[in-house]
Amino acid sequence: MSEEDVRGTQLAENLRFYGDMRFKQLTLFIGAMTVLGAALVQHPYDMLTDRLSLRFTVALAGMLFTSVVWVMEVRSSLYWVAIREKLPVKEFWPRPRTNHWRWLNATNAILILHVVSYCFWFLSAVNWSVHRCIVTIAGFLPLAMLILFTVSSYRHMWFYKE
Repeated sequence: MSEEDVRGTQLAENLRFYGDMRFKQLTLFIGAMTVLGAALVQHPYDMLTDRLSLRFTVALAGMLFTSVVWVMEVRSSLYWVAIREKLPVKEFWPRPRTNHWRWLNATNAILILHVVSYCFWFLSAVNWSVHRCIVTIAGFLPLAMLILFTVSSYRHMWFYKE
């Protein structure tokens, strides 16, 4: 086996790894959101202290976990694309040939899922908080940073030319 064949095989293995990792991350995310949702349904009015409700804590945990998985998803997508671009033979992983629905893909669908999840937990935290102004500012700043990070990272994927 030549050095070029070994390199191509390793790149293909790396592509499979990052593609597989993205779906494992999605499974972990859905599982965590299910646990957090179950906590809200089973203990909607429990208090941890006299001023700290369980549902507010769950909302903060939802925001934090969504943020972490969001960053992991963006990084995994970027690694996958970077490896794909290094492949000597791209015909095994072709990009879809569509003119009208190019934006409708798995990467953007997962991005929308993360945005909706973060917004749900953010609005819930604001609604269930004693200090709404502080929670609004403290929750909006990470959201703005995540959006800027995602747009700057995905920009080249959203506007690629064949």
